[in-house]
Amino acid sequence: MNKDFEMFTKNGNAAVEKIVESAILGKCDWAWVENKLTELSAVPLFDEATDTAVRESVYKTLMSIYTENDIWASTIGENV
Repeated sequence: MNKDFEMFTKNGNAAVEKIVESAILGKCDWAWVENKLTELSAVPLFDEATDTAVRESVYKTLMSIYTENDIWASTIGENV
């Protein structure tokens, strides 16, 4: 799995990785992931968590794991 989510620091990438791993284990939809990234961005050290580059990296990582038959096919849409 991708470990670089375009965050500014290793700690930032580790925090986003936890969100990604939780999404995979829980088969969470994109809205859940976006909410978690927004929550993370409220922490001053991780305010880039909602940047386009970070969201795109998370999306690509999750899409490489999920298939078209999974929940993502119907929920991700144009929100990235």
